[in-house]
Amino acid sequence: MLDRRRTVQGLAVLGAVALATAVVVFANGGPGQTPPEPSASQQATLLSPEPTASPTVLPTREGTWTELRWSEPGSIPDNASIFDVVSWHGGYIAVGDVAGVDGHVAAAFISADGARWERTSTFSANPAIVATPTRLIALVNRPGPPQAVEAWVSLDGRSWQRDENLALSGASLGRLAAHARTIVAIGTDAAGRSAMWRSVDSAAWSPIQQPSTRAIVRRVAAVGDGFVAIGRDGEPDVARGGVGARGVGRPAAWWSADGGAWNVLQVQGVEAEGAELSDIFDVTDGYFAIGSDTTTPGQNPRSPLLWYSADGRDWRMIGPPAHWGRVSANGRQAVIFAAADFGTVALGAWTSQDGRGWNQLSFSGDVAEMPAFETAVGQSSRIESIFAEPTGVIVIGQQNGHITAWFAQALVR
Repeated sequence: MLDRRRTVQGLAVLGAVALATAVVVFANGGPGQTPPEPSASQQATLLSPEPTASPTVLPTREGTWTELRWSEPGSIPDNASIFDVVSWHGGYIAVGDVAGVDGHVAAAFISADGARWERTSTFSANPAIVATPTRLIALVNRPGPPQAVEAWVSLDGRSWQRDENLALSGASLGRLAAHARTIVAIGTDAAGRSAMWRSVDSAAWSPIQQPSTRAIVRRVAAVGDGFVAIGRDGEPDVARGGVGARGVGRPAAWWSADGGAWNVLQVQGVEAEGAELSDIFDVTDGYFAIGSDTTTPGQNPRSPLLWYSADGRDWRMIGPPAHWGRVSANGRQAVIFAAADFGTVALGAWTSQDGRGWNQLSFSGDVAEMPAFETAVGQSSRIESIFAEPTGVIVIGQQNGHITAWFAQALVR
C-alpha cells in the first residue's frame, strides 16, 4: 500500500522520481458518513468565485503563462491534508484526510476558488477520485481482511452515494485514468500481485492482461486517442537486507485504444538498475514524462530525467531537468515549483508547454504571505503539493503549523 505522505515529501529532493501529482493513495480511516445536502443557493454561491484579475491582466486558459498572482492564504477545515484535486463544474473537488479522535478520517472537500475549502463527506479510507464526463467517482480501498474496494459516486461534488456496480472484492486499486466511457485502474490482486482492471459505461470491473509478462506499470494516463501505461520492462523492485533495491529493466510505455489490449511503444533508453518512466504530463505540444535510468554520466538510478513525445507513441530522452520539485500539468501548461536558487528555500516557478523549454514565472498578489519551497530557520511555511488547473495553480502547504491553501492565478500579459 502506497504511502502518499512519504511520496509527497520525497519530491522536494532532486533525486525523487515519484511526483506530487500522483493521483491517489490509500490509508485507514474512520466510519463514513454523508452530511445533509446544502440548499441550491448555497451551492450556487460556493461554485461561483468572484473574478480577481484586473481589466488589463486577465486569467487565461490559452497562451503561455507569464505570471502567478497569489491569493491570500485560505483555510482548510479541520486542518485537513489534501491529497488530490479535480476540476468540476467551475469549481474544485478534493479528497484527503482529517485528524480525528481515533485517528485520521478520509474526507471530501469542495471549493469555488481553490483557496477556501468546505468539507462535504467522509469515507472509510482515503479514496481515489476520478472525473468522468457525467459524474465523479471515488474508489475506497477497504483493507480487510478480506480486502475490497468500495465505490462512491457524485453528480455535484457534495452528495455521495454508494455504487455497488463498481465495488470489487479481493483487490486493492491504486492509480486510475478515465477516457470517454472507460476507466482503467492498476492495483494488486488478493495474492498481492500487480494487476489491472477496466470498467466500461460504469459496469462491473473486469480484469485485463498486463501489457507484457515483464511489464512493471507505474502509471496509466488518458491521452487523446486512448490510454498510455508507463513504467519498466524488466524486474520488480526487491528487498536486500531490509532496504529496497531498484529492479533492473528499461524505460517502457504501452498504448491502448480501449484499455484492454496494449501495444508496446518506442522509448529511448537502455537496461539499467532503476530505469523506468514514473509519471506522464499532458501539455499543448504533446506529452512529457519523468523517469530515470543510469545512462547519463554522473547520474544515479534515482536522478530524474525527462522524455518527450509529440504523439504519445515515440518517446525521446530530453535529459535531466534544470529544476525539479513539485510538478503538475493541466493539459496545456506544466508547472514546476522548486527552490529559486540552489541551496535556498525561496520559491521559484517555471512553466512549459512541451516539457523541453521552461520559462520562469514572476509573482504578484499577496507575495508576503506566499509559502517558501521548504521550511528553514525563521521560515514558518512550506509547500507540500500543487495542482495545475485551467486558470492557475492550487497550492497546498503549511503555514504556522496549519494546513493552508493558496490559489496562484495564471496571467498572460
